[in-house]
Formats: sequence, C-alpha cells, structure tokens
Amino acid sequence: MKEFVNRAPFGEWLDAYERVYLSPKSIANIECPNCRMRFLNLIFLSKTVDDQRSRSLFWCGSCLWGLIPIPATPPPGGRRVTAGTEVVPNYRIVVDDGDNAT
Repeated sequence: MKEFVNRAPFGEWLDAYERVYLSPKSIANIECPNCRMRFLNLIFLSKTVDDQRSRSLFWCGSCLWGLIPIPATPPPGGRRVTAGTEVVPNYRIVVDDGDNAT
C-alpha cells in the first residue's frame, strides 16, 4: 500500500468537514484536502441508532488521513452507525498545526 504524507493544513480539513457536515449528500463531490481524491467518509458513531449523542469520524479512504473523532450531533441525512457495526480503517490523525484559518 502506498504511504501518503499529509500536506494539507489542519484548517483545510476543518473546512472539508464543515462542508460535508452541512450537506452530507455532497460528500461524493468533495475532494480530500490532502490527496484530492473523492473518497471522504463521515460517520456518526453512537450506542443506538436513535442516540443523538455520537462521535463523528471523518477520514479519506484513499490516503487514510482524517480528523480525530469528536462529539457531534448527527445532521439530517448524516450517516449514523451503531457502535460495534462500524468498519473504520486505522487512519492517521491530522494534527492541529495552529493554522485553522484558510
């Protein structure tokens, strides 16, 4: 498997997350900030399907970089997954480099 280095600033990852969060159905049209492929994933992992308390997991299926899981309320149309049924790769976490403004 080819190893990818993350070259995208943390702020670009936050921007991509926000775009997908606000419009989950647009995920197939949004490029990864790092490798520019369109293989982004955003799931909301919770104990039950109806639970509003969840953790969002956001990563690229191509370069396997993404954001650290954070607490989040799933948006309408967001992909909800029950804990224990998820298939999430061991992706690398993008580190906040202090450059959150893009």
